Amino acid sequence: MDARERLQRNLVLLRNCAGWTASDFGRKLGVSRQTVGTFEKSGNTLSVMQYLAIHKVFDDEIVGSNDPEDCILGILMDSLVDHPERYPEGVRDEIRTNAGLFAPSIMKKPQDRGRVSRAMSALLEASGIHACFNSKA
Repeated sequence: MDARERLQRNLVLLRNCAGWTASDFGRKLGVSRQTVGTFEKSGNTLSVMQYLAIHKVFDDEIVGSNDPEDCILGILMDSLVDHPERYPEGVRDEIRTNAGLFAPSIMKKPQDRGRVSRAMSALLEASGIHACFNSKA
């Protein structure tokens, strides 16, 4: 599986952990909510340009965070999209599962993403996984 497929496979989780509705994400990309839905369907392969645009939106959000402990998107992009080979499969599964548990809280109050990131990092560390980082550091 290449990076485009990994991004597409995890796109809903990433979007939810950013605290964005499909409409919010579409505005950031300059596309409609329906187009975001098309991107999120695994049967439709992202083009290279779509992949790059989507990746840039997440990169900008990671770098632009005002909370130095807001690392959930960085963890997800690194472990599930960009460098999954650095993480054993069980660790990737645990990161994905924990992010899925925290995503509803972020969707409810996107401004609390930093607080939720700290909670997720603490949970991962309790499992022996040190994964919190911020790309600005």
